[in-house]
Amino acid sequence: LSFFELDPLVVALAQRRFTYLARTPAATRIAVGDGRLLLARAARQDFDVLVLDAFASDAVPVHLLTLEAFTAYRRHLAPDGVLLANVSNRHLAVDRVVRAAARRLGLACAVIETDADAARFVSKVRWAVLARDPAQLAREIEGQKTLAASGSEVLWTDARASVWSIRK
Repeated sequence: LSFFELDPLVVALAQRRFTYLARTPAATRIAVGDGRLLLARAARQDFDVLVLDAFASDAVPVHLLTLEAFTAYRRHLAPDGVLLANVSNRHLAVDRVVRAAARRLGLACAVIETDADAARFVSKVRWAVLARDPAQLAREIEGQKTLAASGSEVLWTDARASVWSIRK
């Protein structure tokens, strides 16, 4: 398991206050720094699953959602790997950007939504699931409720991106 965390204080807190990493039998690695930049410099990883979940509250780190960023993510996926991107946001239709990048890179994409469970303090989460092969994507999301696109696709690049373009 590889983790990329921007804030070293979050890493210290996770190691001091939580036991998940210490108790897992899996080999773990935590890289501190901007995940996109670290992946851009790293040798190909061949991840089976790559999770992009860097959106605290309603903040959107634009540089993680550009075509160039998704190009780097795709490079690190195993041939049958999947990319999961948390696209939950109250004010912005983040799925429109992810769908556009997926289409441009020849990746199949679907958006699913997890169930809420108030008793367990679990909120609904929207995930964009991307895979190289549409059949693989279908297997990965089998039994899940897929959501229609929330509007037309909007491709962001490092040179051009605007949160205004995906407001709800």
